[in-house]
Amino acid sequence: MKLKNLTSDKKDVVLDIVELIKPVGITEQLIRVGSENDGGYLIPLSAHQQDALVSPGVSSNSSFEISFADQGTKCSLFDASVLGPSMAHDNIEFHKVFWGVENNDDTINAIDWLSENIDKNQRNALQMDIEGAEYDIINHMPINVIDMFNLVIIEVHGFQRILKSENTENIVNFFKKITQNHKVVHFHPNNNISPVQYRGIDIIDCFELTLVRNDYPYFSGLPGSVKPHELDMPCVPEEIEISVNWDQIK
Repeated sequence: MKLKNLTSDKKDVVLDIVELIKPVGITEQLIRVGSENDGGYLIPLSAHQQDALVSPGVSSNSSFEISFADQGTKCSLFDASVLGPSMAHDNIEFHKVFWGVENNDDTINAIDWLSENIDKNQRNALQMDIEGAEYDIINHMPINVIDMFNLVIIEVHGFQRILKSENTENIVNFFKKITQNHKVVHFHPNNNISPVQYRGIDIIDCFELTLVRNDYPYFSGLPGSVKPHELDMPCVPEEIEISVNWDQIK
């Protein structure tokens, strides 16, 4: 990857983001929910009990959502690129639209929909895999809307763009927003794109984050790790798993 337009403080910006998304320790086990490879995520055991799950970005794999639906969770799925979830379920409601920040032919205003349809007083989870649209949506989303979710799983795309100065502000604001009242408890790199190194820091392009709200009762007070968990599996099964050197960065 050819790096252009780097600012002198780019390393500091990257390190600030790394510190925001390094996992914190918890005292309960992580479980894998969903498929073995892409479409499966690690979450805390107690977080598998939810009243509602909102999931924009379904594609052809609904195993994560079905696991919640089987437990009685009311699941709302959004994706204009598919006809529906991989299987029908009484607890799944499908919307054939993309998430966005306005309404048009194939896009729904995510903020308006959440404000009108999600009860902030119940247990809510958000799973978002929307191929890079996460930056604009989260940056437009009021913090009180994000705070409706005690569990947030986001697949982050295009992180290597942080190395180009024209992308810095939008990306930095995104990470500040999602960690304002939530903490990362699991980090997993997607192995679909190889990492690059910038001034001794591994920069991956795509990764999965599991976050819990600050009122989660099982924080250990100890740091977690970016090392692969025993339940992690490569998103692309025919490619080797990748890791980052963030634990060694001071």
